[in-house]
Amino acid sequence: MNEELKVGDKVLIINDRIGNKLLANVELGEIVTVTGFSEDHKIIYHHNSLALPNNNRIFKKIEQ
Repeated sequence: MNEELKVGDKVLIINDRIGNKLLANVELGEIVTVTGFSEDHKIIYHHNSLALPNNNRIFKKIEQ
């Protein structure tokens, strides 16, 4: 989990799978903007509703 992320950060999707499961709400190589977090900070929201796990194996933060 990446605790350093904050709303407005951009992340590059570097993996579109978790184990055998394909992430349906992002595509490999896509850049998304973080728009929020779940209360426990384990889920990232982008586009204000779509969510993905806060996991460094799925995305890489883009330095601005």
